[in-house]
Amino acid sequence: MLPGWLWALVKTVAVLALLVWVRHRVPAVRMDRFTQVSWLVLIPLALVQLLVVGIVVV
Repeated sequence: MLPGWLWALVKTVAVLALLVWVRHRVPAVRMDRFTQVSWLVLIPLALVQLLVVGIVVV
């Protein structure tokens, strides 16, 4: 079994390698597209999630 510090180092290197690999494979999103998706999809989803959490808590 690996010591704790070595296991953490291995996982960190694996995550960094995955992020670098994904960055080279996925095209960049333009800011105007991101803003449009944010207003049309992400903000309404966040409001729905807020509503659901509020209903569940009450």
